[in-house]
Amino acid sequence: MKETNQVQIQRIVFLLTLLLLFLCLEEASGWPWSKKGAPIPFPDAAEELYPALREMAEERYDTAMEGFWAFTAERQGHEDGYVLAQLSTAACARELGLKQLATEYYADIVRSSMDRTVTLQALDALSKITHEEIYDERTIVEELLYEKEFGTLPPELNNFVHYYQALMDFRNGYPRWASTHMEKLEGKDEYFYRAMILEALWALKTDQVEECRGLLETVAENPGVDTPVRNDAKKALARVLYEQGEFMDAYRLYREIEAPEYTLADVILEEAWAKFRERDFKKSMGLLVAFTAPSFQRLFKPEQYLLQTLIYMQYCHYGAARGALDAFQNRYGEVLHCIRQRGDLTENPQANRILRGLPPVQRVDAYLKELADENTTLGELTVSEAFLEYVRPIYDLKTAQVERRREKVWNREVERLKRILFDYQEQANLLAYESGMHQYKKVKEMYYSEGLEGEGKAKEASIPKFSRSTYFAFEGEFWSDELDDYTFLIEDYCDVPEKWLGEEVPAKKNQKVQVENDEK
Repeated sequence: MKETNQVQIQRIVFLLTLLLLFLCLEEASGWPWSKKGAPIPFPDAAEELYPALREMAEERYDTAMEGFWAFTAERQGHEDGYVLAQLSTAACARELGLKQLATEYYADIVRSSMDRTVTLQALDALSKITHEEIYDERTIVEELLYEKEFGTLPPELNNFVHYYQALMDFRNGYPRWASTHMEKLEGKDEYFYRAMILEALWALKTDQVEECRGLLETVAENPGVDTPVRNDAKKALARVLYEQGEFMDAYRLYREIEAPEYTLADVILEEAWAKFRERDFKKSMGLLVAFTAPSFQRLFKPEQYLLQTLIYMQYCHYGAARGALDAFQNRYGEVLHCIRQRGDLTENPQANRILRGLPPVQRVDAYLKELADENTTLGELTVSEAFLEYVRPIYDLKTAQVERRREKVWNREVERLKRILFDYQEQANLLAYESGMHQYKKVKEMYYSEGLEGEGKAKEASIPKFSRSTYFAFEGEFWSDELDDYTFLIEDYCDVPEKWLGEEVPAKKNQKVQVENDEK
């Protein structure tokens, strides 16, 4: 009897589930097409959309897009089928690679549509666009998500919206408002953990270091978090550990970061500093070998030369230390001269290359290139001149906005480049002075101070011909997965003045006394 009741309950639950699914499908009639069959019926007033829907089902997206646009051009936003035609236009544009046009349509739907189902579809499409490397942050984040009030949303869209609203509040210096958005996050998805990183960075800004560490550790140590999010948490946590003097743990975290080679430059340089502060100078120099790779040659990393100088000084390789400083001057001397002469860095070829390689400039240039590519795609479509006259101004306006932004970014980076280069120039001058002082101080300690007896002996690296360890000569290979194995074999010359003084080695004080006794 009990078993019969359980079967009946299961049947009832199954029927209710089917009913709920049917109702959801009815509500979801905003989907403007179906690739597996005929188009989903629209209200009678929207039957004119059927030809465009057929074109879309047959993947003739340019013809379909113009058909949807023609439908909206003759109607008002409140009429049947208008919003669905907008959504279909955006979907076709997305298929054709016209991401900017799709973004404008999706954003307009979210701003003005009264159809909740279609609005959610447009918002979901925008959330997918924000996962791409290049997207219109101004339209999606600053002008839409941050300005619009949203009601109750599904969990994944709720977190998407409130994360970016919290991000903008933190950027604008409103932590309390940001906290209200953080409290509205539901579930533990990508946005939840990214919000934790935001909270941790704000805690660090307000000198709450332990709270910052706790939040970052929670994200970095959770294997269920997406790799890009964990990478961001690990990098931030490694920097905090470095500042607190925990260099070994910082280095371990740097080594765990999984990122493409072209994004590893900052990580490798920070690894090298961690090893230097840990006094593992040879490993630190080994990591700097990466910057001699062709893929890293265009990077603006003047800091590498200063670190090389510091490492050489640890082993009394004063000639090599001066060589590293000379390399800095050879690479950036022309730009420094241009700055001192108050020249235009934009017209200086070397400065221009450096500026175009800086991440903020690269991002805005990549956006401009994408807009230009989409404009080219527009010209290759099978569409009417009337449609092009409607769409071209959208791209012209956005291109003009991005060009103005590019000018601001460029001018800001020019001033930043001046400050950075002057700062490193001062540090290089100071290191050159300290290198000379260190050398003369060493001479004084070895030859003109009391209590120093005996000849210095070179601490030469013992490299056996046959042993468990095999030593290979470096022949210019660059494999990022082997960077942790590079150890720079460098002799310690600090007790061998002949190596860094040449023939000008003075006699030690006790040696003079011995010579006088022999003469007597």
